[in-house]
Amino acid sequence: MLPFDEFQRSLMPLKGLISEVARIKAGEIGANDWIKMEALFRGIKVMKSRTSIVGNSKVMAHLLPSIVPPIDREYTLRFLVGNTNIVNDLNKEWQLMREIISGFFIPVSVNPVFQLAAKEWMADHLAFPWDTSIPKIIDNLIIGARRLSWPATGGTRRLEIAFCPAEGQTTDMAQTPKEEQRTPNAAFMKPVQPDDKLALIVGEKPLPRTELTKKLWAYIRKNGLQDAKKKTQINADENLKAVFNGKKQVSMFEMTKLVSGHLKK
Repeated sequence: MLPFDEFQRSLMPLKGLISEVARIKAGEIGANDWIKMEALFRGIKVMKSRTSIVGNSKVMAHLLPSIVPPIDREYTLRFLVGNTNIVNDLNKEWQLMREIISGFFIPVSVNPVFQLAAKEWMADHLAFPWDTSIPKIIDNLIIGARRLSWPATGGTRRLEIAFCPAEGQTTDMAQTPKEEQRTPNAAFMKPVQPDDKLALIVGEKPLPRTELTKKLWAYIRKNGLQDAKKKTQINADENLKAVFNGKKQVSMFEMTKLVSGHLKK
């Protein structure tokens, strides 16, 4: 990292911009907001190396705690991208960070069921001292997912609330004794009914979203449909192509939205 005074000097010209982006809301980000966040990302100088996304995201996580998560190689990138490689190019690093935020963190953070649970966790400082913001909660869940190597080992209640109730992804988080005593949330335990197209992949019987997500990923892995070069991309076979509305390849972020469209009301 750079000396603190150099980092501080890089922020001085950005004070007005920081005030502007601080007013941005996670569920209401427009094109101009992304331009402002990109300018802030480019202006921050914190890392001595040519890699910017790790250090800059952590600075922005403090400046924009409701939108930006801290991004690291071992947890965030390995979980979402499938590797820890970072191309030392400011343009590509910003595009990667934007994709992570817009394609994963925001869809999870605006989910109403997750918001209710996150509010409860943030209020319980003794049980969850690191749950300081919604993006940080999601980051904590990713850390738990990597440590427990989901989905091979299954998921827990915090995981299920975070990523399965609507348009989310699935990770994992170790439970505390206090969590184990709580009553499961009916919103994510309620069975959903796959339509005929989705039933070819996960079965035709109603099942909780947690189980649906596990079966979907089991199918993807069994048939080798996760792209070998870019792990965030899913290649469709004939069954998945019907669920993906005819698309041959979609990102894992888009996949969750498309799957939700194949649940009977």
